[in-house]
Amino acid sequence: MVPIMRMVVLALASLVLSSCADQTAIVLEVTSRDLVVPDDLDQVRFVASAASGVMADRTADLPGPWPQTFALRPGRAQTGEQINIQVFGLRGGTQRVRRVLPPTQFDNGSEIRITVELSRACLDVDCPMDADCISGMCIGVVQDAGVDAGMDADVLDGGVDAPPIDAPVDARDAAVEDGGVDAPPIDVPVVDVFDAAFDAGPGGLIISEYLEGSGNNKAIEIFNAGTTAVDLSLCTLDRYANGTTSPTSIPLSGSLAAGAALVVCNTSISAPGSCDVLSGTVTHNGDDAWGLDCDGSLVDSFGQIGVDPGMEWMGGGVGTLDVTLRRKCTVVSGDTMGSDAFDPSVEWDAFGIDDFTNLGIRSCP
Repeated sequence: MVPIMRMVVLALASLVLSSCADQTAIVLEVTSRDLVVPDDLDQVRFVASAASGVMADRTADLPGPWPQTFALRPGRAQTGEQINIQVFGLRGGTQRVRRVLPPTQFDNGSEIRITVELSRACLDVDCPMDADCISGMCIGVVQDAGVDAGMDADVLDGGVDAPPIDAPVDARDAAVEDGGVDAPPIDVPVVDVFDAAFDAGPGGLIISEYLEGSGNNKAIEIFNAGTTAVDLSLCTLDRYANGTTSPTSIPLSGSLAAGAALVVCNTSISAPGSCDVLSGTVTHNGDDAWGLDCDGSLVDSFGQIGVDPGMEWMGGGVGTLDVTLRRKCTVVSGDTMGSDAFDPSVEWDAFGIDDFTNLGIRSCP
């Protein structure tokens, strides 16, 4: 099975859909009748996944009042594969509200439009991962939950039917009702937060190996999970020591080919032959976080930025002290929420201290 490659942010650049040759997309229109930007929410986060892996985990600032429109593109998704999408509303980096969309899939050459309404009634309501919050209550997600019959596009509106089909509709190609708030016309810019068609950008990068060994045996491996080369001059590798939120940065340079790895090591590492970049900044211990920043956006992180866990982060029997950690092969998308809780066992496999075996080689089926 061909894995879905990560989807990337084009520096949150605006995009006019009508100008694109390939119209294949799921367009998410996020709106609210009673939540205020930025007093209640200042960011939205999107997590898209399918049976073959995580497609994307992206966070975007809310630049103004509702509605805001975002585009999800298929990239290397498999034909007919169901896509599961969650939409989060954040304030100051903290989750305040979450919606779980019914599964959907891309329709080749078509834009599928879904309106997602965030509600004050669901603020700080903690629902199970497979449940959606509607009117302040957690309910299971079903195929047609919140989808109004007779509409050209699905509308996730908290189970409240939109006005009759002969009522005034939004000035767009698809007749989408959005709780009385007119959406922008089709020719206004949308933020393409999941432009997998571009998949060559910096967002194709992940931190793939972490070596926290004896003495100066410290290294971080970066892997290009995209489909074309990445210009590393846009990127820095940032060390956040002992819970700080102000990093020490290592500028990167050159080009990293698709499927290739770059290894950044301490200047006195005992196996320098595996290294591409030597830096005195690579002096992490088990309690230091790392971030990979490209063109002003965090594309991946290790540890929990802003938190000092003591000696190390630990979870599921896997720690971050005196160990070599390699990213699980199922992970093809970076952790862009650098301040969220970190359990290394979720995405990392542990190996012995000073294990240089695969340093510089991403060994995955």
